[in-house]
Amino acid sequence: VLAHAALAVAESYAALGDQTRARNPVVALRAMIGRPDAPAATYSASLGIPFDLSRRRPILAREAELVAERAAAELAAASNDARAEAASAYVELSVTTSLLAVADLRVEVNRGIVDRLRAQLAAAATTAYDLAMAERELAEAEVALAGVRARLDVARGAVRQALDLEPLTELHVETLDRPARPDLSIVEAIARALRDRHEPFAFRFTAERYRVSERRYRAESIDPFFVGAEVEAQGNQQTQRSVGASAVFSLPGVFTNSGDRAIARASGSASDVEAEVAERTIARDVSVVYALLVARIEQLAILDATAVPAAERAVELTEARLAAGSIDLFQLLANRRDLFELRAFRLEALREAWIARIALDRALGRDASEEP
Repeated sequence: VLAHAALAVAESYAALGDQTRARNPVVALRAMIGRPDAPAATYSASLGIPFDLSRRRPILAREAELVAERAAAELAAASNDARAEAASAYVELSVTTSLLAVADLRVEVNRGIVDRLRAQLAAAATTAYDLAMAERELAEAEVALAGVRARLDVARGAVRQALDLEPLTELHVETLDRPARPDLSIVEAIARALRDRHEPFAFRFTAERYRVSERRYRAESIDPFFVGAEVEAQGNQQTQRSVGASAVFSLPGVFTNSGDRAIARASGSASDVEAEVAERTIARDVSVVYALLVARIEQLAILDATAVPAAERAVELTEARLAAGSIDLFQLLANRRDLFELRAFRLEALREAWIARIALDRALGRDASEEP
């Protein structure tokens, strides 16, 4: 919203280039009191119109264009940041929602174990130690569930903030799949970012505007050219009147606006440096998030292909061995805890992979219509 407002203000600068060459009329009145001869007083009036002989109008029009172009570039950059912020908030909400399901299931499973052990303890079929261990696992699961619920409230608030929604707006998200690998090489990604990111262009527009401003300051050393008509009357017995025309023009000063011109030149050079720094920063950001995304996707692939299935098989085998009486309950509780923690870790890895993908899209300056 603020960037749109800044663009509207910048576009209003175009009115500066629409000024006419003729300026507002100038009226001058003069009265000369006669001393000692009072009737010798002289009165005069003149009406003049100043004309702009400099090239300020086209220069102002070009300045207005550059101001608007910078504002448009800043708007595009702000939109890119807003898209990334909203996408990150959505990912956090989706992952936290999935984490809540995992935490709920962990509590449910551990509660079932505790209820079963309490019944077995009443029938003298288990020990108080086994029950205490199961109750400890249940308590830890309930603590983890409370933490996920608090995190979910924060995630909902972040989504509402990013999308400017009402505080109690209902939110529905979908389960996220693994993000796709980048569809271009890292060299191509850097080249695309330098082509599509708007921050360097904003600095370039600013530098060009300062150079145009320097030309305007030089043009402003030429004062307006006044053309006017005058009438004069003398109040003695032989009253005389005279009429005529006048033209007034100031010679351009060599040092006029020299300080402003020097500041404009230095500011333009500084903006060029800022553009170069922005381009180097963008290139480094792309290389970092590109490598991070590839690493996160590989990590997810390992978790999905081997780590999580192995933990699930371990729990199944432990349950079978417990039923056969070859191991104790503690091993089953430990393996179940490891499985739930691994599932939660997998969701956190999914979140990090999507955050890296969003960061790469932001670094590339992707348009909102493109598939993330």
